[in-house]
Amino acid sequence: MQNQSNNKIYDQINDKVKSLESVGADEILNNTLDKLIKIQVSKYEKYISDINVELTVFEEKYKMKSSEFYAKFLKGEM
Repeated sequence: MQNQSNNKIYDQINDKVKSLESVGADEILNNTLDKLIKIQVSKYEKYISDINVELTVFEEKYKMKSSEFYAKFLKGEM
């Protein structure tokens, strides 16, 4: 169901891109997409940074690296 929804969205985006290209808005479209990508990447980088801070807090609290915890968890030791 989600895949069909994603495909519909991609089709709508593709139609809009073609419409903009047909009126010669290639450069504007390219610049806009670059900006949107940079904004989204920035959001993901912030999210990763926040997760790393949370991991550091847990690692210090439990005196164990996440990789060590994960290895023990996979072995059934945690």
